Amino acid sequence: MPPQLVTRQNTNKTQTKILNANRTVNGLATDLTFNNLGIGKWYEISGQVLFGLDQLAVNDDAVTLAINNGGTLVLQLGGNIGAPDTQNDLIYVGVSTKFQATATSLTFTVTDASVNSFVVGNGLKEATFIHLEERNDLIATAIF
Repeated sequence: MPPQLVTRQNTNKTQTKILNANRTVNGLATDLTFNNLGIGKWYEISGQVLFGLDQLAVNDDAVTLAINNGGTLVLQLGGNIGAPDTQNDLIYVGVSTKFQATATSLTFTVTDASVNSFVVGNGLKEATFIHLEERNDLIATAIF
């Protein structure tokens, strides 16, 4: 008897998106958008965001990246030096969170961006990238 193909119903699916260029204007970072999420399913986000701050030494020291599932804020990340300085600063921020989808898309919105302070993208994982994993092994509970 020939071997049979076995498909697993609960396989965790994964996908990685990489920011291809610096995001110097406010709005959606469409390189990072994920679509076709299953409403009610659990997902885990991981990766890193690289913020370039005060790149032209003009005391422009903050930028924010909000991760949304539909109208629900999943995670908000910010790069902020906290005090004016005159040097170029790079801040690496690790990303890790789980959420239960309430909409079919996951979007990334940049605010407070400029040519001086921005989300760094270069098409490589050394800058900004996001990994999304569908988690079929999680169950919400209230026992803890």
